[in-house]
Amino acid sequence: MSAAGLFPEPARVEPEPVGRLSAGRRRTQRQRAEVEAGWHPLTRDRSRPELGTCGTCAHRVLVRWHRRTYPKCDQGIGVGRPLDEAPYASHGPATDVRTWWPACGSWVRRSP
Repeated sequence: MSAAGLFPEPARVEPEPVGRLSAGRRRTQRQRAEVEAGWHPLTRDRSRPELGTCGTCAHRVLVRWHRRTYPKCDQGIGVGRPLDEAPYASHGPATDVRTWWPACGSWVRRSP
């Protein structure tokens, strides 16, 4: 008997496509689709583009953490309370507030 008859041909492993998107790119695409459909990516309510953008909102704050800065939304927490209590903020990138997002119903003009 030959070795070729005893052992089957090994399965071919196909490499992952070169154009596979990172998690961050997929998240941005998903958020862009939500904005185009008229929804705010963070609150999941109807967006209010006539008011402005998240970049001009007083609720968008920059939080320092381990030598980096992250844009978060402090809407829904009391004055002097930790950001951990904010309903729209977490320690992950999914709740980073993008400046290009249209305003939500809680938008407040940032004072100069």
